[in-house]
Amino acid sequence: SQMDYDAVREDLHPDLAAVFRPLTRDDATNSFLMRSSRRPWVVNWAQSAACTQLRRFMSLTDANAMLGRGKMQVLTEAQARDLLAIDIDDIPGDIPGGAD
Repeated sequence: SQMDYDAVREDLHPDLAAVFRPLTRDDATNSFLMRSSRRPWVVNWAQSAACTQLRRFMSLTDANAMLGRGKMQVLTEAQARDLLAIDIDDIPGDIPGGAD
């Protein structure tokens, strides 16, 4: 299925619009998005309350970092393969700076 957001394609530069490829939600993306709903509600509530208090003294980013919240997923491996249109298994050796 499609992601919950997309680009306003008519606003893209024609060169970019010609190669733009929207991402789809794969199993890894769904798992990432559902991770907070698998935690008990009291944990989510407590972290939200703690974040509210910490925000009095620091930025939202810092408060979330202290609480271990605010994780970000940029691309799944399948999405990266799709965007790059290559089979990473065909590349010899390790990719420098690659994540596991």
